[in-house]
Amino acid sequence: NAPSVTFFSPMSVTTDGRVPVSVDLSNLPQEVTVSQMQVQLENPSGNFIGNASVESLKANTKRGNFSDVSFTFIAPEASGRNPAQGLIVSVLWFNSVLSETGRAAFPSTLSYSKPPDVSIDSVIPMKSATDVASPVVITIRNFPGVTQISDIVVEFSSTYSNMRVTASVVSFSRLDPSLYQYAVQDISVNILTPAGNSVSEGLWR
Repeated sequence: NAPSVTFFSPMSVTTDGRVPVSVDLSNLPQEVTVSQMQVQLENPSGNFIGNASVESLKANTKRGNFSDVSFTFIAPEASGRNPAQGLIVSVLWFNSVLSETGRAAFPSTLSYSKPPDVSIDSVIPMKSATDVASPVVITIRNFPGVTQISDIVVEFSSTYSNMRVTASVVSFSRLDPSLYQYAVQDISVNILTPAGNSVSEGLWR
């Protein structure tokens, strides 16, 4: 039988992409290694979009010179493309001189959807002194996946003026560590509030 993709999940990702997609592929020649494979993505018009690396290749069942395998690849960001348009996806494999020796198309497109709106769930405590930087914990829903503190900026704006001041981000944690690090998810951010001459009494948000 010809090689074929029998399963992939998830079939839809947010436009942020950057999450793993699991794939089952049947009848792959056993001599093909993970370094000889890649995933190719095209738009519905057949125009080339890009390639993704195959990761975590695992042989599940062997039959003669062929294997049923599973692997993952990282879905790319939508990069301004119409989220309503899915991507046509194929897995390709090559010989030692990088000539294509086979390919298998996915049974359906990889579709994209708008990510959920980011929202602040809680700010604890709700009050802070103006002359001393104080620790505050902010819980945020549906935040884009980040891996370092420098990816997060917390800004306060006065309800009485156009003044904006930046807080110091001390640390953050993912509320569900089982999720992939770059997936849209809920996080908790520890900050030190702005203080000093740049902050006046009143309401800040």
